[in-house]
Amino acid sequence: MIKYIRIYILVLFGGFFLSECEDDNKINTDFKTGLNCKINYGQGDCMPMIGESNRKYYDYSGKVFIVRKRDYDMLIDININCNCIIDNKIDSLKSKSISLDIKNGRLIKELQPDSFLIMIDSKYTYYNDNVVYIKNDLIVSNDFYFFNCTSY
Repeated sequence: MIKYIRIYILVLFGGFFLSECEDDNKINTDFKTGLNCKINYGQGDCMPMIGESNRKYYDYSGKVFIVRKRDYDMLIDININCNCIIDNKIDSLKSKSISLDIKNGRLIKELQPDSFLIMIDSKYTYYNDNVVYIKNDLIVSNDFYFFNCTSY
């Protein structure tokens, strides 16, 4: 009888641990249009320049901004005509945008169809690779890479 109780307890705990691992790896999206992405971050000395293949990236944890691309484009058009300092304007744009605190690089967000620029808090970058196009009934699952040069 004790043998059966030990086996039962072993099976019970084994099932518990397997279900916990399964839940951690499962990404639940209760929406049909938006993002389910991975944000990767790296930093290093850029003197001399570190080639793409030699850069080390880690799962990003921190603040991410999802900026409407047309708002960004309008900001750039205004700055071309007025010789304004763009950094203050970017901070203003970030404050009007969607911001999320993410962990382990997972960016999951329901969005309406539009084009967006993905930005992280510590590094302002605009590249075509940071632009994402959201379409109806589509969950975009791109990987985004941000690299911060600590010296030039």
